[in-house]
Amino acid sequence: MDEQLFIRQFSQKLYDGHGSVFVGSGVSKPSGLPDWYQLIQPMVKARLNIDINRDDDLILFAQYLVNHSVGNRGPLIDSIRQQLRREYATNSYHQALTWMNNTSLWTTNYDTLLEQAFHQFFDVEVKVNDDAIARATRTSAVELVKMHGCIERSKQDELVITQEDYEDFFVNRPATSQRLRMDLLHKSFLFVGYSYGDPDTHNILVEARRLSNNAPREHFMIQKREQNSDRQIRQQLWVNNLRRIGIECLLVNDYPDIQRILFEIARRSRGPSIYITGSHLMEEESDFQIQVGQLLAERTNSIVLDGQSTGASRQVISSFMEKVLQLQGDAYARIKTYPNPYAANPKLSNDRELLPVLRQWRADPLKAAQIVLAFDGGMGTELEIETAIGLGCFIIPVTTDTKGSSYYFLTENQEIRDKLQETCPEYLTKAESLHLKPEDVTECIQKVIHQ
Repeated sequence: MDEQLFIRQFSQKLYDGHGSVFVGSGVSKPSGLPDWYQLIQPMVKARLNIDINRDDDLILFAQYLVNHSVGNRGPLIDSIRQQLRREYATNSYHQALTWMNNTSLWTTNYDTLLEQAFHQFFDVEVKVNDDAIARATRTSAVELVKMHGCIERSKQDELVITQEDYEDFFVNRPATSQRLRMDLLHKSFLFVGYSYGDPDTHNILVEARRLSNNAPREHFMIQKREQNSDRQIRQQLWVNNLRRIGIECLLVNDYPDIQRILFEIARRSRGPSIYITGSHLMEEESDFQIQVGQLLAERTNSIVLDGQSTGASRQVISSFMEKVLQLQGDAYARIKTYPNPYAANPKLSNDRELLPVLRQWRADPLKAAQIVLAFDGGMGTELEIETAIGLGCFIIPVTTDTKGSSYYFLTENQEIRDKLQETCPEYLTKAESLHLKPEDVTECIQKVIHQ
């Protein structure tokens, strides 16, 4: 499949709310976690006196280890826990996944790195067994379904490790199985972190095949291309077979390509969305901000994320809405509203003790925004910019006739400068010299959206 088409199609699924991600062990490997082979190879050698390789049926060998212990799963699970409970840091794959416009993920991984990555900005609801799935409650911004259990949260008999566990999964876990069926029917999944022959994909692909005869849903997968000629042939046959069950696989040359594609999907999954921030103390109308709002409505297909009550951002949003109505546009399609924490507590903008609350409340709209338009503001605005950078937003500081906070963001933050230099160098020059016009802002926005 063509790479750009692949990115465009799955990004649109996420933006429309019809996409999700299935995360495999390859995502955790750059953090130093052992893969399946490394987890069980020492025990197989020590207890069964067999030298296994990565092409062996590793799940079956996990079963052999339990059989050797007369059905006792304890030694195998204790060994895996000791290896997975060491200190590991999240990596770029995890960061890309947290940046995607997605509220629900599945994983077959036992480790806790996904939760760790999301906890930086969001509350995460982790579901590891049938009881949690059956309750069907959503109490947080992000839901993580750990299909095979969790090394920290699951009991020994809840971890799916052996051949017997895989064989009996859809019988022993009816709630999880039914939820998986429903999600496979109603969402398009991106499988990432799985490789050709990965045992973790078996149950999922079998279930996708069962469903595809009745209601096929397009799914996606990214894999590194095999280098050995014989394995390339085998991989291509496997990829062709994936198409039969509705999974389109993109083969790339190396792992950095997968990271690059995931970040691009994360950016595009937010659509042409703009979050506008700035001082909430500004009361006087500004022709500049009014014109920016009007031009956004006239010259771009952007969607404004509205969670503001007063100040610079309110003026832009109000003029944007007014112009959309004048043009007889669909205001519901072009404006998305989020709760306004400043209306609930104006002290959020100038009380440092309340800034962590603001950070938490602003994470959702900032995760949905591709662009953040930053007018001058106080500590609340600075926190929003900091959060937006952490979530991968493209920051466009709007400098006018004074060297306020936006000018500070522009000149002091190298990440902001580098992105502008790459995409909108003319804008950077004018913003630094305080010679911006409203048209410059909308032109830069267009370039970012269409890059």
